[in-house]
Amino acid sequence: MKINVTKIFEKNYESKATVVLNEGGARSSKSYSICQLFIMKFMQENNKNFLITRKTLPALRMTSYKLFVDLLREYNLYSQVEHNKTYREFRYGNNYLVATSLDEPTKIQSTSFNYI
Repeated sequence: MKINVTKIFEKNYESKATVVLNEGGARSSKSYSICQLFIMKFMQENNKNFLITRKTLPALRMTSYKLFVDLLREYNLYSQVEHNKTYREFRYGNNYLVATSLDEPTKIQSTSFNYI
């Protein structure tokens, strides 16, 4: 499947840095590009833990979490992942992804993530 990606996606994908900070205004494709990157890594890498987060749960549900699910569906990948909607958790093989807000820090205590 051919997927159109942005320059932001390409820069994140090509980066060798441990920490990559994306900044920009609204509509700069940060969230979209990072969701695309997470989906690619989630489906291709092994033994990885991913965290998608926002400050509040309502903001998370309306933005990053929704975008992640929408893109999985658009790319016909949603049926290949296990999705626990109650906890906003995804599993694919031995990969784990959770979407949680920073106002729920207990949900991510004692957990290490490869990608945030």
